[in-house]
Amino acid sequence: MALDMNEGIKRREVKLKMLNRLEINDRRGLVICSGILGMIFSIFSVLGYQLEKNKNIDFSSGILYVQIILFGILFAIITFILFLLFQQLNLSNKQYNCGMKSFLLTAAFIFIAWMPALIGCYPGFFNYDSSAQWSMYINDKITAHHPPIHTWLLGTIIELVNKLTNSMLNGVFFFCCFQMVIFACCFSYVIHYLRMKKLPRYVILLSCCWFAFFPTCVINVLSITKDNFFAAFLMVFLTMTLQVLEEPDKYLKSKRFVFAWAAVTVLTAITRNNAIYVVALFLVFLLFLLRKSWKKVLIAYACMSVLFFLYIGVFCPLIVTDGVNPQEFLSVPTQQLMRVYKEKESELSIEEKEIYHKLFKDEAFEKYDPKISDNVKKNFNTEVFEENKAEYIKFYFNMGRQYPKTYLNSFLHNTYGFWYPKAKMVLNSKGLEGYFVCWSQIGSKTPSLIPFIWDYYQLFINSKLVYGDSFSVVFFAPASFFWLSLLVTGYLIWKKKKKELVVISVMLLLWMTFLFGPVAIVRYVSFLFFAVPLEVSFLFGTNNNAN
Repeated sequence: MALDMNEGIKRREVKLKMLNRLEINDRRGLVICSGILGMIFSIFSVLGYQLEKNKNIDFSSGILYVQIILFGILFAIITFILFLLFQQLNLSNKQYNCGMKSFLLTAAFIFIAWMPALIGCYPGFFNYDSSAQWSMYINDKITAHHPPIHTWLLGTIIELVNKLTNSMLNGVFFFCCFQMVIFACCFSYVIHYLRMKKLPRYVILLSCCWFAFFPTCVINVLSITKDNFFAAFLMVFLTMTLQVLEEPDKYLKSKRFVFAWAAVTVLTAITRNNAIYVVALFLVFLLFLLRKSWKKVLIAYACMSVLFFLYIGVFCPLIVTDGVNPQEFLSVPTQQLMRVYKEKESELSIEEKEIYHKLFKDEAFEKYDPKISDNVKKNFNTEVFEENKAEYIKFYFNMGRQYPKTYLNSFLHNTYGFWYPKAKMVLNSKGLEGYFVCWSQIGSKTPSLIPFIWDYYQLFINSKLVYGDSFSVVFFAPASFFWLSLLVTGYLIWKKKKKELVVISVMLLLWMTFLFGPVAIVRYVSFLFFAVPLEVSFLFGTNNNAN
């Protein structure tokens, strides 16, 4: 009897030691994760402020690094407190109706909530690349510069309605309605997942309202650009992938689910050119994670491959007349070279200046804008470059070796709208500054049926609400929502929530690809706004570390 009691006491002591060790590791992880995030946020803030104020960062300044350390401590403390608050969030014990009826009702609610905005901003926002894609379709010159499926859909639907009603405006309106139906279903699927996860009722209600009413979400829904189609499909892809990770046996057994997952995966990949590489890389990694169910995963991948090659091998050859212009891959290097010329012209040799004037047309020197590469990239002599590619590549690296800080400043200045919340965003390819193009680029404009709604959304072009020195810009800046993604990522790392980390890593990888694009602009990262309800759901039920 005494021996049994002693053994019981010893076991309890061992358990207490293990718990204490876990608590120590947990506290250490909290400090490390919040400290690293604090420094990242500090670096973004200090460097972004310097770029906004001085157009350059002086990396030799000691004050710069003191500021980073001081702000790093402040952000680390804030992050530490937020993590402790997140830890108190719990799932609900209530059962929700997760059937088709609730899915359709949620989709209907979101769609109906968008209708006043669409009617007030009739016919929707035919903006950004939409006119270029329309021109491609009309002239039967669809290129791979924009996703061919989106260009074809946009052109086919608008032209059909245009012929039936003799109104281009009606065509745009109908396409916007078509887009809204798809988006409402995509977002309803995310809400459906939140119900299945038993999130509190208030979170589900707020998530519905986020999709239905948050201005940036609504503006993107009304804008018929490829970026938003991609972002909506991405949300479903991430949600379905998370379901597969959580319960592979359940979901991979369902033929209907596997086909739907395959279709959504392919749609996500083909509606944004840079997404193909990220999705392909992620699927390879996903196979490793699901290696216990590798046969079922390979069946799903086979379905994806068939759908993808039907698109690439059958659909695209029927409509695509040309590939992607090589200039599209030169946003970063052309900006870096031009910045060197603008800032260091007096230091350049005659031979180096001659190379510059061979590579660039005069308009590139006149219209250079450090925030957007379009003016430089469009006036880059691709033919000259192709004639002696090796020499010009060597010239590019030589300039970088001579002026590394200028190259780094160029890269940061061209991208800081994605990571600094107070950055002044670029509105369009002409370099005008603002938040979003909230109008249609069509010859005639019908007066708004609900003028006050039209006036409200015009505030999101370049008013103090979203542009300038007002603090309110932080609530709408794409960089703020990138910070949210980083914050959630840091918390998941601390809590060792591997499945959610895998999913959120896709968004971070996609975000990184935009750093090599022509400009930091809101519509490129609309997925950061759409992902908020899903990211918030990751914070619930993390009181224990098991996943």
